[in-house]
Amino acid sequence: MSINRIREEAARIVERWAAESRSVAELRVLALLAVHPAGLSIAVLAAQLGITRQAVQMSCARLHAAGRITRRAAVRRLRGTSNKRPFLYQLANQEPS
Repeated sequence: MSINRIREEAARIVERWAAESRSVAELRVLALLAVHPAGLSIAVLAAQLGITRQAVQMSCARLHAAGRITRRAAVRRLRGTSNKRPFLYQLANQEPS
């Protein structure tokens, strides 16, 4: 998946979730987590899209605290060692609650 395709898909998800009371940074991170290719480091891809590593870490921590992903999944996503799409991929394809 190209960077431009990822940007387009992330923008689509952000638009769909914009009605929820989430910060713009968190929306961007959620979209990024939902569409990024498995095995690619979130930190590297986030940097290419202008999202700070701190924003990614905070969002992963919030997702873990909310029970959306496990701590291990959050760490694996940050390192780029995940070989599966997480629950977030399914979440991205759902309507906002």
